[in-house]
Amino acid sequence: MKKLSFILLVVIFPFVYGYSQNLLALVEQNHKFGFIDTEGKVVIEIKYESGKSFVGGMARVRKGSEWIYVRPDGSELFVEGSSKLYDFYEGLAFVRVSDTKKLGYINKQGEWVIKPQFDVARKFIDGVAIVKSGDKWGYIKPDGSWFVEAKLDNAYGFEGEYAIVQYEKVPAFVDRNGNIVSVSGAQKIFKFYNGIALCRKNDKMGVIDGKGVWLKEPTFQKCGMYSEDLAAALFKDKWGFINTRGEWVAEPIYNRAKAFNNGFARVEKDGKPLFLRADGTELNIANAEALWDFVDDVAPAEKANRMGLVNTKGEWVVQPKFNIIRSLDGKVAKAYVRGKGWGYIDITGKWIMQPEPIAEDELMRFHDGRAAIRLQKKWQFIDEDGKNYSDGRYKYVFYATEKSLMKNFAPVMISVIGLMATKVMIVDYNDKLLCKGYKGGFAMVEDKQGWHFIDKSGENISDQYYEYIEFFRDVQKP
Repeated sequence: MKKLSFILLVVIFPFVYGYSQNLLALVEQNHKFGFIDTEGKVVIEIKYESGKSFVGGMARVRKGSEWIYVRPDGSELFVEGSSKLYDFYEGLAFVRVSDTKKLGYINKQGEWVIKPQFDVARKFIDGVAIVKSGDKWGYIKPDGSWFVEAKLDNAYGFEGEYAIVQYEKVPAFVDRNGNIVSVSGAQKIFKFYNGIALCRKNDKMGVIDGKGVWLKEPTFQKCGMYSEDLAAALFKDKWGFINTRGEWVAEPIYNRAKAFNNGFARVEKDGKPLFLRADGTELNIANAEALWDFVDDVAPAEKANRMGLVNTKGEWVVQPKFNIIRSLDGKVAKAYVRGKGWGYIDITGKWIMQPEPIAEDELMRFHDGRAAIRLQKKWQFIDEDGKNYSDGRYKYVFYATEKSLMKNFAPVMISVIGLMATKVMIVDYNDKLLCKGYKGGFAMVEDKQGWHFIDKSGENISDQYYEYIEFFRDVQKP
C-alpha cells in the first residue's frame, strides 16, 4: 500500500475514448504485470515482473531479470546483449548494449538497423535522430547514414525546417538538406518561425532567413517571439511590432507590449491599456484600467476596480460589476463577487451557477462542456447550463496540465464517496492536456479490494481488481 500511496501523489491517468482493441492498459495483479482491453479482458497475460505502457506498437516488460519487448498480440521480442531498452518511434528504438555500453537502433523484428556505436542517442522524429559520438553531436537517417556528421558542439531538434546547433563554438542552424548554415557574428539564434528567425548580434536583435541572410540587420534592443506573424520589438526604449521581414507594422510608441493572440495584442501607451490589431490600428476600451486576452471575440476588462467583458468592437458587452473574472473559455467564466462568493457566468454576464461562499480553487475550469465544483465539502460536476449531473459524491478533485505533472509532479486525484470506492481518478486524455474534466471514457478507482476501472455510468468494466493500473493507451501511438 505504500507504493500505491506514493503513486497517488505523482501520477495522473487520462481518459480514453470509446471501446477499441487498440487501447490497452498496463495492470499489476499479484505482483505481476500484463495488459487488459477496455472491456476488462486480459489481452497480454499478467505474468511479467514489471512493465511500461505501449509506445509505437511495442511495450517494454521485465521477464525474470531481463527487459524485453512485447507486441499487442502478446508475442515477445528479446534483444540479445542489451542492457537497456527504449521506446519505438517511427519504427525504430535505440538500445544500449551491455558489453560496450554503446547505443544503436533496432527495428520491430529485433534486427540491428544501426549498429551500437553512439554514446548518446535520441528518438527519430520526421526521419532524423540526434546522436553523440565522443564529444561531438550529429544527425542520422533511419538507414544509419549521416544526415549531418558528428562535428557539432551541440544539437537540438528540428522545429519545422530548421534545427538550431552549435558549430565551431558559434551558433548556427541545420536545414532539411543537412546543410550547416552559419550567421556571421551571431550571438544567439532563436527558434525559427515560418522560415525566419530572430537573431542576436552585437547585443542587438534582427531577423534572418533560412539561408542565414539578414532580412533586418540587428536594430532592436529586445524582441518577443513571433506570434500570428508579428513580434514585439523594443527600439529606443519603446515597444512596437514588426512583421517577418523586420518591418514596423506598429511604430514603437508603447510602454508595454504582449504577444498577439486571437488577432489582438495588449499594449500600454501613456499608462493606458488598449488593444492593437494586426494592421497596427488601435482598439480603445472606454475607461479600461486593465485588459486580458480575447477568447472567441470576448475579453475580460477592468474599470473602476470591477470587471466585465468587452467585444472586438471595443464595446462593454457585460458591464463591470464583478470583482474578479477568471478562466474565460469563450462561453463560460468563473466570477467572484465580494460578500457572495464564486460562481460561473456566461458571456452575457448571466449567472449559470449562482455565487457560493467557496474558494476559487473549488471551481474548476470548464473543459468539454463540464466543470467540477466543490459544494458542502463534496465535489460534483455541472454543464454549461448550470445543470448538475452528479450527486456530489466526490470528496477531492485536483486538475493539472501534462507539463506541470511531468515537470513538477503535481498531485492529481479524486477521492470518491460512494460506489464503495475510496479514491478515484477521472481524467481526460489528448495530446496536449491531461485532466481536462469528464468527457466520457473510463475512471480508475481504488477501494478496499484494489484498483479497477469504471465506465461513465459508474459500472465496473470487469470483476477484476489490481494493485496498480495505468491509463488506456493506443498501442500504436508514439
